[in-house]
Amino acid sequence: MPKKQTAKPLPHTAKFCAEKKTVALTKAHEAMAESKRLHTLSLKLADKAAMWAAREEEHRQAESSGGSVMARFEQSLAREKARRDQQKEAETKEVKGEADKVEA
Repeated sequence: MPKKQTAKPLPHTAKFCAEKKTVALTKAHEAMAESKRLHTLSLKLADKAAMWAAREEEHRQAESSGGSVMARFEQSLAREKARRDQQKEAETKEVKGEADKVEA
């Protein structure tokens, strides 16, 4: 014989639900910030890996052509410095743009 279904009263109050919602939203914001931080770290590590791969290739070319490894290394450093300067400039513009959005 099937049991009769009766309407049960809600076990939680509106205040309790609001507190749970606030906690869940706070955790969601923290997770989003952590995700953003990890994404930035991932991009930086990928840039480093690309830099080392480029340096490796330059050294291989220098060694195979009999050229000066130090001269090519100095050129590589100059290119890397220029790339980092461009990246910092782009990040500064991005941060400034986000700050302007927040102020608006």
